[in-house]
Amino acid sequence: MLAVDWAFACAGASWIDAALLVPRLIEAGHSPASAEQLVAQMPAWGTAPPSAVTALGALWTMFREYKAIHGPMDGRVFRAQAAEAGRSWITHRMDQTEPRPAKPRPDSPRPDRGPDTARVPWDTR
Repeated sequence: MLAVDWAFACAGASWIDAALLVPRLIEAGHSPASAEQLVAQMPAWGTAPPSAVTALGALWTMFREYKAIHGPMDGRVFRAQAAEAGRSWITHRMDQTEPRPAKPRPDSPRPDRGPDTARVPWDTR
């Protein structure tokens, strides 16, 4: 498979092109799972960190959503359709991952201490 998207020509990780093809395949009628199966044929897809793919997909979707609401009137419909494809992809990806417990931030209060003993970055104690 060979795909070229000159509208966004730039340097980046090799898997980004494969990832950004997924929502376009969904727009063309593929399910999120089948779109990912198609791009899995691209060697670069195997190097993609799953969380980075999901994050990029979410960012791509939010940008289309923003442009569908605030962009030029003549582009709002197709950007809304793109955002819908992105949402279905991200939903699919989120459904495939197991939830992980959040790690406590180093500056958050510990459960065994009261809020008055919590340290914040600007605390000079």
